[in-house]
Amino acid sequence: TDMGMFGHLILYNLAFLGIAVYFIVARWKELPITHKDEETYSREFWMFIGALILTVACLQVIFTTSVPVFNKAFGTKFSPPVNAIQYYNKWQAPFAVLVTLVSGFSQFLKYYSSLISSIVFALAITGGFVYLTGIYTNLMYIILTFSCVFAILSNARLLTGTIVGKMNKLAGSAVAHIGFALLLLGALVAAATNTPISINESNFIPVKDFEKAAKPG
Repeated sequence: TDMGMFGHLILYNLAFLGIAVYFIVARWKELPITHKDEETYSREFWMFIGALILTVACLQVIFTTSVPVFNKAFGTKFSPPVNAIQYYNKWQAPFAVLVTLVSGFSQFLKYYSSLISSIVFALAITGGFVYLTGIYTNLMYIILTFSCVFAILSNARLLTGTIVGKMNKLAGSAVAHIGFALLLLGALVAAATNTPISINESNFIPVKDFEKAAKPG
């Protein structure tokens, strides 16, 4: 049954959580701990902020997709979203904006690049991009496009600096941030410009020769 399947998934998740908690407790003394608060312009602080945003976004998805489990387990009557795609887009788009802005803005705090010029270039590219793709009618699409373009430009500037300065240790994070921003940008264009070709209101899909009566033998 569906309840049995969800119950097994919950048990598996609890088992993995228990294993993680056990190893954290067992090796707590070996973990590096600093007694000094992280400064707001450090990379570690902004990595923590980005991880916190992603955690909240994941919790929102987990809670919503677990509504049938909560109803079965606790006898509640929460209603799942009617239009799931629109619902998740409404909640996850702001989280995506925050993550991309943090991944771009944090580079300027550490490496003192030109923030104003990157914002101007990002605004110019965003204007042309939303005009060509036709997504300028939705404000959230425009904001998300700008945040992705800003993240790409700022991390590309950092990546160029690592190549010129031979600071190869910094190239990995820049490439990862650029890839994530491009992924979000591609998903945005795919979701915002899709056009349904036809709508099957009868929920019937004809199959050739399947609907014909069998010939007598």
